[in-house]
Amino acid sequence: MAAEREGVVVTDQQDLLVIPTEAIEAVVGFTLAHENASGSVEVVLVDDELISDLHDRYLSDPTPTDVITFPYDDEETPELPGEPRVLGEIVVSTETARRQAPDYLGNPVIESLLYVIHGVLHLLGYDDHAEADRSKMDAAQHAILEAWEAAGRPGLTAESSA
Repeated sequence: MAAEREGVVVTDQQDLLVIPTEAIEAVVGFTLAHENASGSVEVVLVDDELISDLHDRYLSDPTPTDVITFPYDDEETPELPGEPRVLGEIVVSTETARRQAPDYLGNPVIESLLYVIHGVLHLLGYDDHAEADRSKMDAAQHAILEAWEAAGRPGLTAESSA
């Protein structure tokens, strides 16, 4: 199932976790605003089997991971007048979020939304391969998550975050 609003396309290809489309849209928009950026993003929710396949195919690692981003090259993606620039695609494993949430944020929906923030930051040029870059990216994503939560978690109701 795919839904599209405000420059965010959400495709849900899993049935392990219900994450409101509005929450994904809100956290993408909040992240872009926090970084003074704009653009269109596709978010795909998957299980570990599918993300493992992508991880193997594109990064030669057959293990499941939390998030993979596919930035779109500006030169290959023409900008259309009046349309937001397409930044890329973010693939999130909700199964990994369910498995890792008890050790980190405690809630698999919030854990998944942190992965979305992480993906948006990658699309904006953040990197996490070197320790210094990873520290900068970790600080940015946690600052954004804290600000989003302080703003009342726009797009996420109390019932959907339980």
